[in-house]
Amino acid sequence: MRKDLGKLTGMFPSPVALVATYDENKNVDVIVATWCGMCADTRVVINVRESSKTLQNIKYSKAFTLSIANEKYLAQVDFLGMSSAKKMPDKFERTGLHAFESDYVNAPIIDELPLALECEFEELRDENGSKRIVGKIINISVDENVLDDNGTVEPEKLCAVAFDPYGLNYYGIGEKVTDAFKIGTDILYN
Repeated sequence: MRKDLGKLTGMFPSPVALVATYDENKNVDVIVATWCGMCADTRVVINVRESSKTLQNIKYSKAFTLSIANEKYLAQVDFLGMSSAKKMPDKFERTGLHAFESDYVNAPIIDELPLALECEFEELRDENGSKRIVGKIINISVDENVLDDNGTVEPEKLCAVAFDPYGLNYYGIGEKVTDAFKIGTDILYN
């Protein structure tokens, strides 16, 4: 038996991604985006409030990075998701995290988070009071500690986190269940 929940916002799992930008003075601003994802092979999409400092920064710098949250820095990630740079200009510094400038786009990379998509601002869409930002991935920066011997990201080492919009919780992701594009072959070929 199923139960109707009505219109809720979100789906599980939702990625927990940190959007990092520079303002006009090269100050680092970071927000947490759970309304984000891939929208084409080299494109990402994030939704932000029209009034957000992040939107102002992206319009100014024409770039941003999208880092995947991990379990080790979840307290800092949660804080960044609850605070506003408009009310707390030093919010990134309060976390104790560090950032360095991307070699590819005019945006910071959070040093402690092992995976970052470096993106150029490409398009802005109006979506019922919020803004949908499309970015083109220019480079993916990865800490070598999360790579296997073949240079592929190992999710078990990444320790990525997902957001549960129904219960307002974070969940760890990383245990392999099975191989993709193999488990369904019996059904495909029978």
